Amino acid sequence: ASAEALGKLMVFYVRPSNAPAADGRWQGMKVVVFGGKSTVKAGDILTLSGELVEYFCETEIKVNADKITVTGKANLLPNPFDVVVAEVSSKGLQSESYEGVYVQLKNVEVVEPNLLGTDGKPHGQFGVASVGATTPLVAIGGSAGTNFSMKDPKTGNTVTKMTKGKVFKTITGHLTYS
Repeated sequence: ASAEALGKLMVFYVRPSNAPAADGRWQGMKVVVFGGKSTVKAGDILTLSGELVEYFCETEIKVNADKITVTGKANLLPNPFDVVVAEVSSKGLQSESYEGVYVQLKNVEVVEPNLLGTDGKPHGQFGVASVGATTPLVAIGGSAGTNFSMKDPKTGNTVTKMTKGKVFKTITGHLTYS
């Protein structure tokens, strides 16, 4: 599990403890906590129960804080599942099956530094494609009230804006509907 604040709600992502090492499809889920805060931390092993819902086209579990029990701690944090842009872009055939899953894109390039949402407004996201391509795109960045930032490995500075042509060896995170 890894937790973040979403407005006044806590959000984290889970994967089954018996998830296969190679095939990450359907191996993750967004959890939204209601009725208080939880002490969930990355690597916690949990038992929880809640309601499966579709919220703005994203599958998630609504859970009351008192329905989450930490039952242990994993020895290692899970590795991300490798995916390619064409699989998980908005029209990708695997995008739904990887929703909520901890994934990693390799060798991608910023082709749209200020991606606009379907409402025509910027939401702090940028679009990446496989190096040398211009489509399809995967939106990277903040969503649902969160902001994107990263540490530049060369300077140590926090970066919140991208420039066209910036290449990433890897980008890792949970795939969400955007």
